[in-house]
Amino acid sequence: MAELVLYSFSYKPGYSDMLGSYHSKGLERGENGEWRFICRDREHHSAPERVTVYAVSAEAAEEFERFLRQKKIRSLEKRPDSDDFITDYSPWSYSYALRDPSDPRYDREYHSISQYKKYSKKDYELIGELREAFESLRGEKLYEAEERDTV
Repeated sequence: MAELVLYSFSYKPGYSDMLGSYHSKGLERGENGEWRFICRDREHHSAPERVTVYAVSAEAAEEFERFLRQKKIRSLEKRPDSDDFITDYSPWSYSYALRDPSDPRYDREYHSISQYKKYSKKDYELIGELREAFESLRGEKLYEAEERDTV
């Protein structure tokens, strides 16, 4: 099996979602191999979803993948659960998928880091670096639209 490579990465900020709002940002590789940074936002249940797509250079995506490995971001998953919990709040989270480039249908690994863990001050500094590295991926805006649910 080949070394697994980054296939997607997403960030969901913590927010109150009692009205049905959601927000997410994701790095995704299209079928043509090009990377895109996609923001999805909705303010309440009946509002349209706002989708904004940005270009991401292959070099920037490779650098981000190196950052994930060099900083050992996966190690943050191993922190113990915290006692914190709020029922009407969506916690922040990062998640990413790795795939075998020779056969992307199989050999996937999924990893995530979420708010309700016991993180040290050093961990929070690393999470801040992760957020900065992720946000810096956005290139030129390619597309922006509002999409309504058709259900």
